[in-house]
Amino acid sequence: MTKPRKPRGDTNSLKNFAWNARRDAAAVEVAKDLMTDAGIAREAGVTAQQLRNWRKCPEFAARVQEHRDYWAQQIKDRGLIEKENRIKGAQDDYVRTEIILRERANDPAMQRVPGGRSGYLVRQVKQIGAGAKTQTVEEYVFDKALFASRIESRMYVAKELGQWVEKSEFNIRGELEKLAPLLATEFHRSVEDVLALVPAVIGGDKRR
Repeated sequence: MTKPRKPRGDTNSLKNFAWNARRDAAAVEVAKDLMTDAGIAREAGVTAQQLRNWRKCPEFAARVQEHRDYWAQQIKDRGLIEKENRIKGAQDDYVRTEIILRERANDPAMQRVPGGRSGYLVRQVKQIGAGAKTQTVEEYVFDKALFASRIESRMYVAKELGQWVEKSEFNIRGELEKLAPLLATEFHRSVEDVLALVPAVIGGDKRR
């Protein structure tokens, strides 16, 4: 009966496994899983048989998994940081719109204008007539763009936090219409004004 051939290389690697630079380098490359075993062995300066022996060692396998877990956590943390930054940016934008509304509302010229203290009215000056009959008149218009952007910011943050369920345009319209009375109260507008803005809000929800 032919005696089994004793494997070449690191035959004691499964017993009394001790870490060294080559083994650690091999564990890193195995964890990366970007090369063949032959390539990893070559990079680590060991034979393919040695690498196969090391793979059977619980300590080696555990080190490989530690590397993979660490990198996975790094990716997750980086993703969370980026997500937090996106949310913070949206919140900062929302706060800036609050400043715009507050400063408009506190403008002495807006105090006697119906709805002026809401901050959502914008004063515009235009000329009517022609020649000697030209007149300069002022009017106050509702800032639809600012109103829509504030709603969009809220929707965006809700999506990032997982609090917004993706729906069809028809259902989104329905949800906004349900919220119309509450939004009208908050923004000092009529329910009809809020409902008129629903198409603009749906069309503008294309952020990121």
